[in-house]
Amino acid sequence: MNGGMNLNWTNFKEKYLFSINFCFMLSVIIYGAGGGVIWYSGVLALLILSLLSDKVRSVQKKFPFKVGLFNSQILLFIFYFFFFTPFSIFYRLFFRNKAFLKTSSRFIPKESISDFSRPF
Repeated sequence: MNGGMNLNWTNFKEKYLFSINFCFMLSVIIYGAGGGVIWYSGVLALLILSLLSDKVRSVQKKFPFKVGLFNSQILLFIFYFFFFTPFSIFYRLFFRNKAFLKTSSRFIPKESISDFSRPF
């Protein structure tokens, strides 16, 4: 066996499987948004174009990168700012442990400084 079948599967994966998955996920999103038959026909046309054209596939591969960039910069900032900031302020005001508050110290200062012959 010379690995020819594996090479064919790799070419299929690189060229077509991403486009099929992309169009499937797009149709799931459209279904969740309540889209009609016109939107599904658009997804089908996009699938056919992506299976025939390398340029459409390259644009499809850039799209998840842009979505990830948007998620990491904008959505996470909004989530942290509007969720964790009020939560931390509320926690600090009402539920902070009393042991962490600044009070009198229990530190006992040493009376004399030891020399290097007997450091402890």
